[in-house]
Amino acid sequence: EKGGDLDRRNRLNVYQGLHSLSIRQFIRACDLFVDALSTFTATELLSYNDFVSLTMIAGALTLKRPDLKKKVCGDTTCANSTTYNRLDHHGA
Repeated sequence: EKGGDLDRRNRLNVYQGLHSLSIRQFIRACDLFVDALSTFTATELLSYNDFVSLTMIAGALTLKRPDLKKKVCGDTTCANSTTYNRLDHHGA
């Protein structure tokens, strides 16, 4: 049950984060996305690469640069994302 509860909570974070983005609550969206980043399973909504992109956008709008790197870009699962690799190679 605990594994299922964690999965449901992380999916809820993604759903709530997308809703928060749609109503321009970027700080809340970023917090929810960062919490769900390492255990993303809501592939019925969007691909992992799209999720990483949205997380990076929300983070860029709300976090200071060192925090963005630590919380979003420093995550090992994020580092494997094609979105992150594209941005990293273009000097973003």
